[in-house]
Amino acid sequence: MSGSSADPGTARNRWSSLPWRSDGHQSELPVHPSEASPTLDTSTASDDRRKLRYLERWSICWLVSAVVNLLLLLTAALLLIPFDRGLGPFTLIARVGVEEGELETLSDSAEMVSLDFGVDLELPTADLFESQEVRVDVDLAGGTLGQGSGGWQGGGGSDGSAGGSEYFGTVAYGNRFVYILDKSISMNDNNAGQPAPDSRFARARYELLRSIDKLAPYQSFYVILFSTTTRRMFDDESLAPVTIPATVENKQRLREWLEAAHVGGGTDPREALFLAVSIAPDAIFFLSDGDFNRVSGRKKHRLFAGDPEAEDLVRRINRTYTPIHTFAYEDPSSKRRMENLAQLSGGEYKYIPPRDQDGIEEFVGKFRSLP
Repeated sequence: MSGSSADPGTARNRWSSLPWRSDGHQSELPVHPSEASPTLDTSTASDDRRKLRYLERWSICWLVSAVVNLLLLLTAALLLIPFDRGLGPFTLIARVGVEEGELETLSDSAEMVSLDFGVDLELPTADLFESQEVRVDVDLAGGTLGQGSGGWQGGGGSDGSAGGSEYFGTVAYGNRFVYILDKSISMNDNNAGQPAPDSRFARARYELLRSIDKLAPYQSFYVILFSTTTRRMFDDESLAPVTIPATVENKQRLREWLEAAHVGGGTDPREALFLAVSIAPDAIFFLSDGDFNRVSGRKKHRLFAGDPEAEDLVRRINRTYTPIHTFAYEDPSSKRRMENLAQLSGGEYKYIPPRDQDGIEEFVGKFRSLP
């Protein structure tokens, strides 16, 4: 067993050979190199931290860029897409009961008329035994709100229409409209002066007044007559003409002005088109009964330099692509030019055929019955 026991003297010598600190305590035992902990590679850890910071910065930049681009797209959409498309009014009906308030119906309301916002709407409290019905009329086209069943009421078109306008069956969307009407001599069977009750001009005038009569007070209009020269509504001479509200007073004033209008001259619509586009309406209605004949030297604006065709002028001035709805009126010779103008502006084209004798007599009776 002596081989397995350590020599006390040898062990004591080993112990005594260890270094002693000055304070009397022995120093720690040395560690063998094979038992030492592996050394940490500090350069690799530093690279990982740099990569992580780079990824964080890149992610933040990408997120900010995405948000900015989304905001730009939304702004462009609001500026370029027409906001008002003539949506009709609706009636919102809700029932308030003991257990819950439920949205029951969303239906069209043909009788809705317009009011301003700013109405305090209070829902009735639920009755303990029976439900109550609340009707709210919302006019999306006119930006209006009303309470049905004897609540707030306002002015509207003669047929309760809201948003948009219709002329000879062509519907335009929006709230601001310009009408261009031919008053050349051919609109009165080549007789200058006061138009006859059964003339082309009288029929077109009747349809124009009927169209404007349907506009609501929050909508607006402007009328331009043209032949060799151009005549503005109410003989306005302002530098920047604007549409006027479709109130009852303005409609009556327009009726009197048109009934006093005379016809005569050629067919040069360029100045009228230039004026209509400069007003920047939501749509333009343009009616003419014959091929255009330019009057050289009569237009003073620089845009008429070189005596351009009507189509060339529209290409130059209609930068906002205001739709021009055109009507070739009772004369096939005007079809080609009117169709070209509609295509250039994104408008609709229509040919209006002549009335037969029965239709003329019916029309004259309707016109004479107007108030």
